[in-house]
Amino acid sequence: MRLAISIGHEASVTYETLGGEVKVLEFERYFKIKKFSNLFKPLSIDSLSPHILSEEESKRSLTEDFGGSEEFYNNSKELLKLFPDKDLYTDIVVSCCLDNSIFERVSNDLSKIFKNAKFTSINHRLSHAWSVFGGIPEKEAISIILDGSGNGCFTVIKHCCNSDTILDNSDFNFGLFYEYTARKILKDFNANCEGPEGVFMGLASYGTICPNLKERLVKLFTDSKLRSIQKLEILDEIYLEVTGGLTFSDASEKNILVNPKAIPLKKFARTFQASWVESVLTVIKCFSDKNTPACLSGGCFLNCELNREIIKGNYFKKVYFSPVPSDCGQSLGGFLYQNKKNINTPYLGFNVFDWSTPHSMYEGVTRKELNLDELANFLEMGLIVAVIRGNSEIGPRALGNRSILASPLKQNMKRKLNTRVKHRQWFRPYGAIIQREFLQEYFDLDLDLPYMNILAYNKTNLFPEIRHIDNSTRVQTIDKDNDFLYKLLDKFKDITGHPILINTSLNIRGKPIINWSVDAFEMLRKKEIDVLVLEDYVYSI
Repeated sequence: MRLAISIGHEASVTYETLGGEVKVLEFERYFKIKKFSNLFKPLSIDSLSPHILSEEESKRSLTEDFGGSEEFYNNSKELLKLFPDKDLYTDIVVSCCLDNSIFERVSNDLSKIFKNAKFTSINHRLSHAWSVFGGIPEKEAISIILDGSGNGCFTVIKHCCNSDTILDNSDFNFGLFYEYTARKILKDFNANCEGPEGVFMGLASYGTICPNLKERLVKLFTDSKLRSIQKLEILDEIYLEVTGGLTFSDASEKNILVNPKAIPLKKFARTFQASWVESVLTVIKCFSDKNTPACLSGGCFLNCELNREIIKGNYFKKVYFSPVPSDCGQSLGGFLYQNKKNINTPYLGFNVFDWSTPHSMYEGVTRKELNLDELANFLEMGLIVAVIRGNSEIGPRALGNRSILASPLKQNMKRKLNTRVKHRQWFRPYGAIIQREFLQEYFDLDLDLPYMNILAYNKTNLFPEIRHIDNSTRVQTIDKDNDFLYKLLDKFKDITGHPILINTSLNIRGKPIINWSVDAFEMLRKKEIDVLVLEDYVYSI
């Protein structure tokens, strides 16, 4: 049996079970710590590693290093129970961008757990490439990798004749520029705890593009003679010139919309976003080939405006994305490289981790069998519905199995979601799910959108709760293969005339997507949600 582990940023493990099922465990979901990045201390519980000398010391180390709790420590001890057949794993791939000495130490530590395994390593960017290429039907393609941060080189790999050849590995560090600018402009915004890039994307649409500034930035970002550190220095100078060195210190609606001091910041943000997208496209066009499909991976491809422009540009025979473009897909890429299996579903995660754990979560809660007519009525009434069904989707975007659903027709639903459950900035938009065959009726695209990673523009003014200031919406299309969501949208259409719902991830600000039922019931008790769908039952208070 085979297994692949990503040990760094957004650590995860992908493996096959005795029954041949492929599973992906994102450690942030298990430990409830977003972007969880230290695999070893949890795995080394119970003297599995010489670095942990006693239970008392390991408990103290775990809780102090992660700001954890008794719950975190107990979860750490339970983790290895997810691998009851660990002695059967004979081939393990470690995905990392670390040097050989660290890989050797990692392999030595892991060999105490997986005692019969042979360990090999895989390059960070090759893992990214195979996280997409390993799930497509074509035998030949090119992969374009753009990390969201880190050293973030622009890498192009050609997959042909069962080999992987690097065509380009340039210092176009687009991810670094984006993260650096987002952190700079949002420095006093309390956005860094949740990833400033997503906050920045939502904010940028409130500004206007300055053509002269855009020209300067595109020229800077695409200059192949300058190193990344030199570009950052020049970017700092331009930022100071345009904004006077100001940052967004107040997230209020009044400040961003009315305060004249916010105008140059909004102008810089919007122009930066447009310049950044054009710069990435400029480099991608160099590898345009309408006879070859392209696989896109790396954190930069979470940028929905960029993804839209790549699709609209028609640069390749076909463009493939992944539900896990960031480092959370590293172990999946390593596994697919090792196994050469075509896996193209995002629902590779786990059912709830505490499914069989006895606790008092049902006390004071009403339970009914799932009835889609009743559930659609709840949504039409304006109730907030949380959904936990089947295996969780992998990656940063909820795709219906760990989602919060709501009606896009109810006035102030966005504000309601922000106030009661998501607790995030007022200007950040919400995504939507829609039956695939109705997409073109409401939006300006006509293609499958399974991962909610591409912007579409609204054709109507019917849904202000999902329509961003620039008229865009992140959309996920649902077909009949997703029986629960498709039929629920059918029922909602019967009531309202529209097969579309708000879809956002089942989590609260700064926390990963929930995969513990006890946390979902806690949200229900706190009235952050009105209804909880847990498999085939509906819970309410």
